[in-house]
Amino acid sequence: MYPKEVKAKAHRLRQEGRSVRYIQRVLGISRGTSSLWSQEVMLSPTQVRSLRFQNKEAFNRGRRIAIAVIRQNKRKRYQQWKKEARTLFCQYKKNPFFMLGIGLYWGEGSKSSGVCLTNSDPIVHKVFRVWFGKFVLPNADEELRLCGRFNIHKGNNVSQARAYWKRLMRLDDVKVSSIWNKSLASSRRGNRWPRGIFSLKLIGPGSSSEWLVKILEWISLSVNHMRS
Repeated sequence: MYPKEVKAKAHRLRQEGRSVRYIQRVLGISRGTSSLWSQEVMLSPTQVRSLRFQNKEAFNRGRRIAIAVIRQNKRKRYQQWKKEARTLFCQYKKNPFFMLGIGLYWGEGSKSSGVCLTNSDPIVHKVFRVWFGKFVLPNADEELRLCGRFNIHKGNNVSQARAYWKRLMRLDDVKVSSIWNKSLASSRRGNRWPRGIFSLKLIGPGSSSEWLVKILEWISLSVNHMRS
């Protein structure tokens, strides 16, 4: 129980148009008590509008602070991931196969939507799968795995294409992304991709951001390494 003087002071502050949060902070009372006592005071329409404006401003200010904190934490994570990538690059840069994989991803890999490489050539995917297992998986703190998706033209055998990619890539998770209708130009060129165009993608907790940042850092470091 609070003294009557505290309640009276809360009423006076509310009559001045103060917010529940302000009264709670100034008097050192609980939020529920401040709200209950504030309800006992009738505010003018002007005071109600003022409090609504203050609440909106407080919400926007809190939102801006939260966004700034999130961005700062994101920058710190990215800086840490790039630092780890530089350490690994120094460890592997003399390995020709490591540099080959970086070049392969530079040319064929996604640069913005997670670690994903798309190509119709099965040899490219086999090389990248071995590269990934040699240089990424051993250095991952979390359980990561590869999954496959493919796009295929209408009229091709989807089941045979799925079975082909599953067998070739040794993956249990292979799905169809989309089935395309052939354009007139494609029809004239014949059936160039009977097994579709395949995408090999890294999945796992936090994998999309972390390893994309690290691989892109490897690409940047490899360019500087070749110039030196």
